[in-house]
Amino acid sequence: MNSRPKRWRYRLKGWLKHLPCAVADARQNATWCSDVSRILVVRHSAKHPRLQHYYLDWLAREFPYVRALFELRLLPCRVRNWSRYRLYVPWFQDPAFEWMPPAAYARALDLEAACASHGIPIINSLTVTGAFNRSDAAEKLVAEGIRTPRVVAISDRREFRRDLGGLEFPLIVRDDRGHGKAVVLVRDPAELNAVPLDQMRRPIAVEWVDTSTADGMFRKGRFVVAGAVGVRRHLIISRDWEVRAEKRVTTSATRREELRYLRAPATEHALFERA
Repeated sequence: MNSRPKRWRYRLKGWLKHLPCAVADARQNATWCSDVSRILVVRHSAKHPRLQHYYLDWLAREFPYVRALFELRLLPCRVRNWSRYRLYVPWFQDPAFEWMPPAAYARALDLEAACASHGIPIINSLTVTGAFNRSDAAEKLVAEGIRTPRVVAISDRREFRRDLGGLEFPLIVRDDRGHGKAVVLVRDPAELNAVPLDQMRRPIAVEWVDTSTADGMFRKGRFVVAGAVGVRRHLIISRDWEVRAEKRVTTSATRREELRYLRAPATEHALFERA
């Protein structure tokens, strides 16, 4: 069976996604980029190329002189003048190696190597973001004395169904890395048998800790650490144990609570920075 037509359809589909993004980038660069130092930002047209553009839109409104530093490109990215760049930021959904075609991933690594050879720093290198696991993060937090749910790797599916890796019901099953994947609360053996463990790349089980408060709500605070800077990003209050922004309970009381959280001193910063 000749696979050439399939390959051509695949390439055509890729170019139909790539071309509008490339044209939009060219327009943005012509509008914003200055002729001096720049930050090179590269994405892939097949996976959320505009995922971070809300940030660029905010910069355009609040700090246009900073927005002028950002040059947007897509893979494959061929650089003719390295002297203009002072920083490289790969904006790829992590972990990139799980979804990016091997040839594209190799080109992304080659681009990082070229940046390194020209002395250009890299923020969020694929070699770092690709190695990140939730289980590793849990270990680092536990080592700093932060109360963290136990995490067990599910290496043998059958054995885990028998002994739960030492955990007890209820527990959570999910992938060790990646975004937008299933997060399943398992309460008994029947629910565990229904979990498609074979469809998960690196399944883990996580201890269930009931963090609901007297009002029956669950709260998730997010804190961002960047070296000497620590920022409280948000507090989401939800009736659902899997706290997501789209499930946020929005009332005058929850708004006031979130504002109190955001305005409070960032006492967690030193602890998270050590972790």
